[in-house]
Parts: sequence; C-alpha cells; structure tokens
Amino acid sequence: MPRRFEGYEENNNDNNTSALLTFILGAAAGVAAGMLLAPFSGQESRRKIADTANGLAGKAGDWANQAGTQLNDLKANASSTINKVVEKAEQMTGKANDQNSGNATNSANQSGNI
Repeated sequence: MPRRFEGYEENNNDNNTSALLTFILGAAAGVAAGMLLAPFSGQESRRKIADTANGLAGKAGDWANQAGTQLNDLKANASSTINKVVEKAEQMTGKANDQNSGNATNSANQSGNI
C-alpha cells in the first residue's frame, strides 16, 4: 500500500469521534441556551438544565458501555478468526512438509533402484 495512505483508518476514526463530540456538545449547548431563554424562573431553569445534563451524562455512559462491549466482541471475533487462520496455515504447512518428505523418500528410493 502506498505510504500516503498509512494511518488513514486512524485519522478517519479520529475525525468521526471529533465530529460526534462536537455534535453532542453543540446539542447540549443548544438545549442549555433554550432553557436559559425560556420563560421560566431562574430556579426552575437551573433545575431543568441539571436534569437534562444528568440525562445526557447517563446516555453518554450508556453509549460508552455499549461501545466497550462492541469493542470486546470485535476483539474476541478477531482473535478467534486469527486463531483459525493460524491453525489452517499450520495444517497446510504440515501437509506440505509431509508431502515433501514423502517425495524426498520416493526420490531416494527411486535413485537407489536405478
């Protein structure tokens, strides 16, 4: 792969994460501004802002837990796939070695018969 594409996946993931965080922070700021400008008393507005912030924090925690679970599942699947590939490669290497040993033995036997 050409050098210019190295790290593309990492940069792309960083950009996606940055965009998601920017969106979430913008949404939270919009909600907070809307509540501050709403026709409620200061105490009621602060309570609503605190409730909304707590709700967002809970959702963020849930999203983080889901992401962690998905990452662990992905790691387990990748590990399993890698192990299967390694086992298959070892089997194929063993068969090739056995076949080469058999060919070498047959060649030696044929050489002795000449």
